Amino acid sequence: MLPMAVIKRFHDCLLPTHHKVLQTYEEVKELAVKEGFLKTASGYQFYNTSRFTFDLLVANPDNIEENFEDYLNGFSDNVQDILARMEFSA
Repeated sequence: MLPMAVIKRFHDCLLPTHHKVLQTYEEVKELAVKEGFLKTASGYQFYNTSRFTFDLLVANPDNIEENFEDYLNGFSDNVQDILARMEFSA
């Protein structure tokens, strides 16, 4: 339960800049160093490059597992570390 609360909090923080992060990602995805650009776009020290939001996930319940996995994989490495320490995938 706690990992989902953490993910939802990250989602809510990032939602206002989601479109800007996606645009920035498209511009810098081929660069070797892109993290700084994405953090700036998100306004936080973390970001998510997945096209999914919770609303989009819920809108497609037939593919929610695959889409949620894509959503989780879109988080920056520092959030990935948090989720791993919380043993979210278990």
